[in-house]
Amino acid sequence: GLTEFTSNWDRYIHALYWCVTTLATVGYGDIVPENNAERLYAIGVMLIGVGVYGFVIGNIAGILAKIDPARARYAEQLERIDTFLKYKRVPASLQRRIHEYYEYLWENRRGHNEGAILTDLPPRLRTEIALFLKRDLIDNVPLFQGTGEAFLREVALKMEPVVFAPGDYVLRAGAKGQDMYFISRGIVEVVSATGQQVITTLEDGDYFGEIALVLNQPRTADIRARTYCDLYRLDRATFERILSHHPRIAAQIEAIAHERYEDEMEK
Repeated sequence: GLTEFTSNWDRYIHALYWCVTTLATVGYGDIVPENNAERLYAIGVMLIGVGVYGFVIGNIAGILAKIDPARARYAEQLERIDTFLKYKRVPASLQRRIHEYYEYLWENRRGHNEGAILTDLPPRLRTEIALFLKRDLIDNVPLFQGTGEAFLREVALKMEPVVFAPGDYVLRAGAKGQDMYFISRGIVEVVSATGQQVITTLEDGDYFGEIALVLNQPRTADIRARTYCDLYRLDRATFERILSHHPRIAAQIEAIAHERYEDEMEK
C-alpha cells in the first residue's frame, strides 16, 4: 500500500526502493505485498532479478578474467601439473622444485613462451625481432666479428631459448662439443673436472662453448648453473648449416677458432 504517501514523488521513491531491494534479493521486509496481485508481481520481479543478478555477476567475472589472461593460463597450467604430480605420487621435494621452476617462468616471462610467440610471426618480422633480442649477445663473440648482417640474422633466428635451474649442469667435461650458449640472464659457474673448484663465473651477456662448437673438441670443464638461467643455445648441426650458406665466413671463423684454441692450450 502506497496510500500513506500523498505526493507522486514519494510513491515513486517508495516503489523504486521496493524494486531495488527485491531485485537485489535483499528483501528487508519493511515493505511487503498485501494481496495476491502484489504477491504475483513480487514473484515475477524476483525471478527477473535472479536472472539479471546472475547475468551481471557472470559478466563481471568474465571481465576480471580477461584483464590478465596470461595469469589465467598460468593458473590453469599449474593446476594440471599439480594434478599430474599427485596422481603419479611424485616426491614432495621434486614437486617443490617443479613449482619453483614455474614460479621463475611466471615472474620473469609472465608465462609467455618466446619460441611460440616468434613462430606465430611472419618470417621477416620473426627475423627482425630475433636479431633485436639477441644482437648484443652475438656481438660479444669474437668469432662472429665482421661476419656481416646476413650471417648474424641467420644465427639469431636459430638460437633456441632454454632455462636451467640452480645446480643443473649445462655442459660436462670430456663430452664432445655440440652446443654453444649465450647467457641472457643468470649466473653459471665454470667448475673443474673434479667438481671441487669453481674456476670462474659467467654472467649476463657472457657466452661459452664457441670453440668446441666449431672444432668439435671435448669440453675441458663443467658448466653449472648457480641461479636460474635464461640461455640461448646454438647447436652444432644448425651452425654448420648456416656456415654452409657462407663459405667465406666459415673459413674465417674456423681460423679464428683454431687460433683461440691454441692460445688456450698454451695458457
